[in-house]
Amino acid sequence: MAARDAKQELLDALKHPLRRNLLRRYLESKEKLSPRELAEIEKQSLSLVSYHVRRLVKLGALELVDSRQVRGSLQHFYRPTALVKSSPLIRVALGMRKG
Repeated sequence: MAARDAKQELLDALKHPLRRNLLRRYLESKEKLSPRELAEIEKQSLSLVSYHVRRLVKLGALELVDSRQVRGSLQHFYRPTALVKSSPLIRVALGMRKG
């Protein structure tokens, strides 16, 4: 997929308010975040947040950077990709300042 097409697909996906909120939180965070942490912050179900995080991964907006065993399950941690960090248009779509 060309970079332009990837950005357009991501911009289309960011029409969903929860996806915008999740990606904004990832960009604002200095730490890697897990869907569980985001579910607590957003006061949403883990399954809903996990679904949208998976969509953002598939669109190239997030990348898996760590996983660890937590109480019998595997917790995944993500960060924004260069595609998101380098695109002023995506930051504007998220309601954030450029840069």
